[in-house]
Amino acid sequence: AVAQIIAFVVTVFEQFAEYPSVDRLTEVARQVFDVGAVRQTNELLEVNADLVQVDAALCLLKADCHKHFDEPKSELIYLEMAFKADPSRWQTLIRLIWCANRCEMPEVIKWAVARLKDDFPDRHDAFVGNHDWVRYVA
Repeated sequence: AVAQIIAFVVTVFEQFAEYPSVDRLTEVARQVFDVGAVRQTNELLEVNADLVQVDAALCLLKADCHKHFDEPKSELIYLEMAFKADPSRWQTLIRLIWCANRCEMPEVIKWAVARLKDDFPDRHDAFVGNHDWVRYVA
């Protein structure tokens, strides 16, 4: 418990460590993000980029950082990485569609809608049924 508190405090005060495991990094990064220290979370994830690239939850957290900074193209990159790391999450595809729309990237929207339709047909029908604009893009 003490190590967990120390890891949190030193990260908030901008001392970024390399973590040996995804679980430990996820725990600390999520705590730091949840208290509003988004810049520190982003830096911590940068220092541990090798772990971020292979874990969907960390990629999504990195995407959240970029969303906070209003960097939609960077957010989109990490959303794509998150989907590659865990293609079972339909929520990531929906978020990809919205972000790609914001970036004005219709080819990404088409790809994500097609994946949604192939992999999650019920979610596809619900999403397209509630958002007519998708029909015109895809």
